[in-house]
Amino acid sequence: MKDALLKLLIQVISEQTGLNIREQDRDKFIETVSARIRFLELSSSEEYYHFFKKDNKSKIEWQEITKCLTTGETYFFRDRGQFSLLKFSILPELIELRKGRRALRIWSAGCSTGEEAYSIAILLNELIPSIKDWDILILGTDINEDALKKARRGYYRDWSFRMVSEDIKKQWFRKAKEGWRLNKDIIEMVKFESVDLINDKFKCSYHFLHNFIPILA
Repeated sequence: MKDALLKLLIQVISEQTGLNIREQDRDKFIETVSARIRFLELSSSEEYYHFFKKDNKSKIEWQEITKCLTTGETYFFRDRGQFSLLKFSILPELIELRKGRRALRIWSAGCSTGEEAYSIAILLNELIPSIKDWDILILGTDINEDALKKARRGYYRDWSFRMVSEDIKKQWFRKAKEGWRLNKDIIEMVKFESVDLINDKFKCSYHFLHNFIPILA
């Protein structure tokens, strides 16, 4: 793929979807675009670029290319440094700040299949002994609807537990067929919404978003 055309495709897809295509993402981007060209039986990258100008067909393709590009690797407590900061600094400060009202709203942007949003819910349960007396909601948002469907189910395979101790696994999950099911109390703490932060202007069913504390997990 010619460099000039590659830059054009990255620009138009980034502008339309809000995705940040980094330098280290280019190989995956080229591979994904090439796969879409083959699937659509187009003759070239140039034809694929112009394909986005077709109103009816391009709408479907925007959804497909977004889904392909946002299917990434995630797992519970993925970033140890980040979750250590959350556990020992950020969340305790938020809990202290909100203990008068006993209400807490946390927004996990780019939540993918939900592991990181649920990890925050688990941390809150560990940090707040009287959590049942609190009004807590974690809002997970992502542009990939397929990922959100998986997140809402709260069902995960062993690959999602690479950074999870057996104690946490036993306390918050139960064995299910070919995987693990999250504790119902944890699932109910998190709600998921499909949001395109670039084009939707946050058209979300929660009217209290201004009360949410953003944590990009």
